Amino acid sequence: MPKLEISEKNFVWLTQLIQEQAGIQIKENGVQMLQNRISKRVCELGVNSVEAYCEVIQKDQTGSEIATLIDAVTTNYTSFFRDPRQFEQLAEFFEERLNRSRLNVRVWSAACSTGEELYSIAMVAQETATKLCEPMSRFRLLGTDIANSVLLTAAKGQYRPSNLSGISEERLERFTVPVSCANGGMASQMSDVLKRNVILRRFNLCDSTWNIPDNIDAIFCRNVLLYFDVPTQKKILANALEKLNDGGLLFLGASEPVRKLLPDMELVSPSVFRKARSKVSSHEVAPLQESIR
Repeated sequence: MPKLEISEKNFVWLTQLIQEQAGIQIKENGVQMLQNRISKRVCELGVNSVEAYCEVIQKDQTGSEIATLIDAVTTNYTSFFRDPRQFEQLAEFFEERLNRSRLNVRVWSAACSTGEELYSIAMVAQETATKLCEPMSRFRLLGTDIANSVLLTAAKGQYRPSNLSGISEERLERFTVPVSCANGGMASQMSDVLKRNVILRRFNLCDSTWNIPDNIDAIFCRNVLLYFDVPTQKKILANALEKLNDGGLLFLGASEPVRKLLPDMELVSPSVFRKARSKVSSHEVAPLQESIR
C-alpha cells in the first residue's frame, strides 16, 4: 500500500467536512491518524493521491462516500459489560420500573458500535424479565451508530472469544451459542431471544432532526461525547434529555467530564444521571404508541 501524504489544505478540508457531517473533531496532530484511516479506501478506489480522493468525495452526489469516510474515522472500541457497576444499576432500575408500571421499558444505546453494549443491556433485560416472571417483550431495545460497518457486525451478533471477556461463564452458556466461523475458528453467536428484541439503525447524533422515539426510560451515550466540542455536546445532551422520560437514567462514560452541562440532572453515581421526576408522569398514566419496534 503506497504511503499517503496529506497536504495542509486537504487536511483542513477533510477535517472540516468530518466535523460538519458527524461533529467529530480531529485536531492538528491527527494527520497521521487520518492518513492511516483513509489509506485503505484510497487504494480501493484506485486513486493515487489524497487530492484525488477529495475530488471523489466532492463529485459524489449520493453521499455514500462521505458516509464511508465517517465510517473510516470513527473510533469503535467497545466491550461487553464495560463498567459493570452501571449494569448493576441498570438491573435495579429495570426491576423498579417493571414493578411500577405496566408499560414497556424503552432503552437506547446511542453509539452502540459493534453491539457489545446493546447485547449486554439485552442480557440484563432478559434476566430481569425472568426474575419477575415477565415476558422479554416488555423491553424495547434500540441501538444506533453513525457507522454502517459496525451496525452490520452488531446485526450479525457473532463474536470471537477475544471479545467475550466481559461476559460471565453463566451468561455465555445462557445467552450464546458456539458457531464455526467461515474463515476458521470458533465464535459465539448471540441467542435468538436477545437478537429478536433489539433494533439497529444508523443515526447521526449531529443530525438537525432527531428521528428517535420519545418516552425512553434509559439512554446509554457512553464514551462518545468526548469526540465533540462543548457546543455540540450541549446540543446532543439537550436533544437526548428531551427523549428521556421523567425519572429516566442517562449513562455516560467515566472519561466524559460533562457534569456542568447537566445542572438539572441528579447525579446517581459517577457518570449516571437521573432526570427529575414530575409528580405525575404521563408515561405512567396512559399507554403511548409504541415507537421502538
